[in-house]
Amino acid sequence: MNVRRTVLLALACAGLAGCGSKELAQGGEPSPLSSVDLPGWRAVADPPGIAGLAPDLSGLHATGHVDAALVRNGDAIRATSITFSTGADARRALERVDAGTFIALLFEKLHGHIERIESPRGYRVTVTRPAEPGQDTVELFALRRGRALVLVELLSAHAFQPALRDKVLGVSR
Repeated sequence: MNVRRTVLLALACAGLAGCGSKELAQGGEPSPLSSVDLPGWRAVADPPGIAGLAPDLSGLHATGHVDAALVRNGDAIRATSITFSTGADARRALERVDAGTFIALLFEKLHGHIERIESPRGYRVTVTRPAEPGQDTVELFALRRGRALVLVELLSAHAFQPALRDKVLGVSR
């Protein structure tokens, strides 16, 4: 089984996916990622999105979310942008990413060793591939963009190079 198929199968098996393009979603929100922003990457449908990796949003007023997924050479970038009615709710959602309950959720969903990344705020998890021998590295970052919490997941057989990681996080809306 080739690496690209394995990564896509792993995404489907993990149930942590997204789809996207530069098009506007419901409510006129742009996709959080676009292959236009990252040449060489291809947008793919990969439902149901990674919004399920968001921290507990109870008590906050989310008005919608938009998902996106890009693939290239067996690597994947997935993102979800969750829009709130106020910037204060988006700030509170970002604060919840630091909560121990969020780390427990990641462990439950990804079943791997979790390592904290301080800057930018995120986590690195090494996961076992479901379809063949080997492991993949999943990096999950949380960003606040105005009234939105943006979660970005990077999946690769090896960790993403810092320059590419910075570029992805810079274009994530």
